Amino acid sequence: MVVTIETLDINNIEEANIALKTTSTQCYIDADNLGSGTLVIGKDAVRWIDESKSENNGFLLHYPQISLHAISRDSTNFPHACLYMMVQRTEYGDEEMEEGDSDDERESNLKEVRFVPGDEQLLENMYKAMCQCQLLHPDPEDSLSDGDLEYTGEEGGGDADGHGNDDDGFDEGSNGINFEPMEGQFDNADD
Repeated sequence: MVVTIETLDINNIEEANIALKTTSTQCYIDADNLGSGTLVIGKDAVRWIDESKSENNGFLLHYPQISLHAISRDSTNFPHACLYMMVQRTEYGDEEMEEGDSDDERESNLKEVRFVPGDEQLLENMYKAMCQCQLLHPDPEDSLSDGDLEYTGEEGGGDADGHGNDDDGFDEGSNGINFEPMEGQFDNADD
């Protein structure tokens, strides 16, 4: 299993660390329904605590484990609208995943986690909270390539439309990337 069920004290989570907290949330890992619990989307991790047990059993997912999160309303694959996550185990068996491992081995290392709120209207807020908190934990392997942003070497400026540098020295164009064509780039386009 992706997660280890352990005792979690929901009262020990600092309020400032909580982006969203909702009760009566069903949790599924792959096809297994773990029951109803409290979902806490925190700035440091995602927690789910089983409401049916007095010991507060639950699990914790750290953001680097979460490969994907989305709202799923596709009832052909799952009968309930849910916050869908693909979660990656950090270990494969007793060994860490190696760079040369096959795609099948890597795929078996992924699990589907679904959170189904008691009120479907909460899905949008759950997703927004996940997006905000995930941004606090960028993937170190996801980096911009050297050509994604053009460094201007100066702060401030920009054009009359508000494009340009936002005091960080990068010329962002209209949506983050400088799309100025290179000289001669389209010279033979009519051929």
